[in-house]
Amino acid sequence: MASIAIGIPIIVAVLVAAIYIQGKTQSELQSLVVGAQNEMTLAAQANGLEARPHWAAALDQAQRAVQIVGADQTANELLTQAQTQLDKLDNIVRLMPDALYNFKSNGPLRLALHNFSIFVLDRSSNELERVTLNANADGIEGGKPAIVYTSDTATDGKKPGDFIEMVWVNATTAQLNSSLMILHRNGLLQYDLTFGFKSLALGPEAVPNDARRLRSFDGNLFLLDPAAKQVWRYRAKDSTYADAPETYFDQPNADTANAVDMAIDGSVYLI
Repeated sequence: MASIAIGIPIIVAVLVAAIYIQGKTQSELQSLVVGAQNEMTLAAQANGLEARPHWAAALDQAQRAVQIVGADQTANELLTQAQTQLDKLDNIVRLMPDALYNFKSNGPLRLALHNFSIFVLDRSSNELERVTLNANADGIEGGKPAIVYTSDTATDGKKPGDFIEMVWVNATTAQLNSSLMILHRNGLLQYDLTFGFKSLALGPEAVPNDARRLRSFDGNLFLLDPAAKQVWRYRAKDSTYADAPETYFDQPNADTANAVDMAIDGSVYLI
């Protein structure tokens, strides 16, 4: 009986505490919701950028309300409304991802783009697939990618080495063909949408062991080689890249040893 008598006050105390916490939570939630609504009213009465601080304050209070009760419909609606108005003031268009296709591959995969075509290189299987977008760019023509190249395909009488990277190259005076250039362990594989595949040499020597990223600018190819602490520039000549590469940096660059990606717009950017 003594244990029962002790247990009853404990249960009562727990219930009282739970009711108190719940009431406090609802009180805080209501305060934040009302605060967000008031800020929105002030924002609606202001002009242009003068409304921004009020929308920002409304967003802050709506976010805090959602943190307290994530499923509260009013708080979520206020959050969406405040964020939408801030985006309009800041000229921000938020994008939502749209899944086009599941390649079901362990990868790694590489991407290259040309107009409505997305090329997907699968290094694990040494295959190349082409995704052709529909007119609205929200689906795939034919419902699935087209397999363009498989590991058992020979070009010019020989099979390429392991695929490494690829880039789309636009035509110039020195590179007459707009085409996809695929870097593999033994050189280049050129894919022309009209004439198909062709084997090309990449310089007079072997492809660097640590070749990481292949990029193009003005018809020329740029190869990131962290092991050499260098970016190699292969100039196009008669639509080929057989000449010895030039060094982009006068001296090996220590930071290049840790580079994982590269972009080019006339200047070279490494990350």
